[in-house]
Amino acid sequence: MHSLTVYRAFAALPSCAGGLGKTTMAKLLYNRLQQQFSHRAFLELQHEEGCSQAAQHLVSILQQLGASGFTERQSATVLLTVLSDFVKQQGREVLLVIDNVWEAEQLDALLPRQFCKGTRIIMTSRFTTMPQSDWWKV
Repeated sequence: MHSLTVYRAFAALPSCAGGLGKTTMAKLLYNRLQQQFSHRAFLELQHEEGCSQAAQHLVSILQQLGASGFTERQSATVLLTVLSDFVKQQGREVLLVIDNVWEAEQLDALLPRQFCKGTRIIMTSRFTTMPQSDWWKV
């Protein structure tokens, strides 16, 4: 049985082993919750990537949320700022699922520091405890 850990509006589905259904559970939650959010994104990470694909992932998130005109050639820092501005506009509530997080740096590279009230972030990981990240520190 998976444990569900909540940090602010952040839910984590950690498990140290592969093949236990973390991705399936994340997809199920996403499919169940998506109708409640006008802005939503589901991102599957690969272990080998680390943070090297941050710009590509940020463009994918922005496109799924409805923002356009951004390319992977832009720096990840610029794209993260754009994402941050986008989610704060007009009180946008966002559903964001990030599947298969392997490094705390991935969260730091992909998540803005602030979201509007009502936003939900779901993350799956093989970590049994949350990696050290500045993202969810209060």
